[in-house]
Parts: sequence; C-alpha cells; structure tokens
Amino acid sequence: MVFWFIVLGAGGAWLFRVVDLMRRRAISRCGTMTMADAPLYVQAVLLIHTVLAWLPARLLAAGYTLAGNYDEAMQAWRSYRPAATRVRPRDADLLLAAVGRGAASKREAGNVSERARIALDLVTRTLWMIWCPALALLTLYDWIS
Repeated sequence: MVFWFIVLGAGGAWLFRVVDLMRRRAISRCGTMTMADAPLYVQAVLLIHTVLAWLPARLLAAGYTLAGNYDEAMQAWRSYRPAATRVRPRDADLLLAAVGRGAASKREAGNVSERARIALDLVTRTLWMIWCPALALLTLYDWIS
C-alpha cells in the first residue's frame, strides 16, 4: 500500500486497499475452490490484486536480498515457483516468505519468538539500509529539480 501511496498518492493507496479487501472477501467465500471453478468476478479480483502486488513484492524482495544474506536469498528467489491452482494465488506473499527466509540467516531458529525477532531484524535492516536512503535521494532530487 505504501508503494501505491508514493506512486499515485492517497488514491493509489485507497485503490490497493479496496482491491485487497475484495480479494480477502473472495477468498473467504470460495474457500478451497480451484481457480477454474471460481466465479468470474473472483478471478478478476484476484488477477487485479496480483497485478497490483507484483511490483511492490519484487521491490521488497530485492530489499530483503540486499539487506540480508544475498546468496541464500537469490537462491530462494531463483528456485521459487508459484502454485496458482487454488483460489489463493498468494504469489507475492509466498515469494516474500521464501526470499525473506533465505535472507534472514542460515541458522534455523527454534521457537516462534526467535523466528519473529529474526524477521523483524531483517525488515528493520531493509527499511533503514535500503528504503529510507532511496526515499531520501528521491526527495532530494525532487527538491533540486
């Protein structure tokens, strides 16, 4: 949603939020139905959400890759293959989970709180090392021009 706010302003954030709410509602109504059996409006909503989430997910995955374990994250990204046979084509979510798992660290965490701390560290590093400087440069460019 932040990506679309930066690109299109409040209208872009609103558009993405509405499409995301429609996707969640469609998924809750269709359950374990396959994409071929889903109604046409469900397929349309899922396709629109997939298109809107594609670029922000790839940018965030690139941020995870640059802020974390580069080799493991790239290997996870290259080996990722989406399975979109069910109504839940969560391509963006699954890609981010795979790349984030690879970028976080090589060691396996034992309990949930340790895994959450590792994930939070990765997100914090990505925010402060990658995206804040990028947004600062874009802001400076806008001020100068």
